[in-house]
Amino acid sequence: MAENGVDALSIMQMIQANNGSSQSGSFVQNDTEYLVTTGKFLATSEDVENLVVGVNNNMPVYLKQVAAIQDGPQTPKNYVSFGYGKANEKYAKNNAEYPAVTISIAKVKVVRNVVAVVNGVPIPPCIGI
Repeated sequence: MAENGVDALSIMQMIQANNGSSQSGSFVQNDTEYLVTTGKFLATSEDVENLVVGVNNNMPVYLKQVAAIQDGPQTPKNYVSFGYGKANEKYAKNNAEYPAVTISIAKVKVVRNVVAVVNGVPIPPCIGI
């Protein structure tokens, strides 16, 4: 970082300044007012890598030059937990909620002869099944 003329505090400030949008004004056209918004949030790891965090010798210093950028896991959309109710005997020892996983299993009806069904040919009954 020192080689590129930037420090951790200035990098943090540049990330905060470039990760957002703001209302920059408005204009009226045909009796309709349009609001102008500038800037955008950092959405991808490439956005973060290509963020200019300083200038050294009249050249931009990109975040990827001074830091290793890793794209982490997605933010969970749902959380699942498990816990015993007060009526259960296990509640006395386990009265909290614990992280859990939901698994869905479905049974699919098997068609004996798909080609025959599609072609409209009647399927003879199976013997011994």
